[in-house]
Amino acid sequence: MKFLILGAGNTGKAYSAYLLSKGQEVTLYDRSLDRLSSLRTQNLKASGVVSGEFSPVLTNCLDCAKDSDVILVCTVAEGHRPLAVALKGALAPGQLVLVTNGCWGAVEFDQVLGEEADRKGCILAETGGQLILCSSPAPEEVYLKTVKQTMPLSCVHPQQTAAVCDRLKEVFPQFVPGDSVLDTSLNNSNPMIHAPLVLFNATRLENGEDYLLFGTGVTEKVARFVEHMDAERVAVVKACGVPPRTELEMLNAFWPEKQPTLLDVLHKTPAYQVTKGPKTLNHRYLSEDLPYGLAPYLILARRFGIDTPYMETLVHMLGLYMGVDFLTLAPDLSTVDLARYLPDARSF
Repeated sequence: MKFLILGAGNTGKAYSAYLLSKGQEVTLYDRSLDRLSSLRTQNLKASGVVSGEFSPVLTNCLDCAKDSDVILVCTVAEGHRPLAVALKGALAPGQLVLVTNGCWGAVEFDQVLGEEADRKGCILAETGGQLILCSSPAPEEVYLKTVKQTMPLSCVHPQQTAAVCDRLKEVFPQFVPGDSVLDTSLNNSNPMIHAPLVLFNATRLENGEDYLLFGTGVTEKVARFVEHMDAERVAVVKACGVPPRTELEMLNAFWPEKQPTLLDVLHKTPAYQVTKGPKTLNHRYLSEDLPYGLAPYLILARRFGIDTPYMETLVHMLGLYMGVDFLTLAPDLSTVDLARYLPDARSF
């Protein structure tokens, strides 16, 4: 298959190496020439679960979008809508557009490209999180720490989901059908854990300290706070007509060894035991997981009259700390037709 990867950051480079190692054709796009510059003169050097040197085709122009079978959107959440706008009129019949980190990406793409996608027989979809945990030791390098064993995938039109998972199973056997794109965005494990860890370790980030995110960064009380937040999230998910999964269930699904408590899964999972915490407040744990993760829960909670004191307090505190109103940056879900994305008629 021919893949166009949008975004040459950590995730885009990781997907490039992963797919090229499986014999797929890859074009890597980024609007920033600076981000692509090192890869124009050197091969992409991958280490970890994928090792070797790879040469994706590089471009900073979306004219090539029509030549791909699958478009993987690997940008941060704030880049979803601008990319959807940039792709308007450029989709080829039968293409799959897959947003690789949920965060309401499929809904935003549908709002911009839904009519064109339906007319051209294209499919808009998203995953419920990042499949590959990765980092970039240098601009021309990527370290693939691990690949999760399962990851839910959902399509804007739920009846298409099973066929898409089957279409991709040769290269992505980890993808399993999700209930809907509401499922993959609402049952997203990242905001529930990342945002509290930022708040309770904020001075570590500001000071650039070296620490283990899920080790020293998570105490028993922090884990308990996350569990209270997650109970609020589960109530919102149910109100949206989506089968909820708890934070513990989602994290356990990623890894072969299951743990009995949230604290156990964060302290005992091998991948988490070596995960370093961010050393700056300029991080997607704030810029993505607050406006595109937690804030949408609050918008929907208010829509359904659900009390969410833990989430409200966390978003408010981090907003005051950063001087940012995260709710104003969130996707507008106050009037979105949730029933459009569900596989059957469910009442709210």
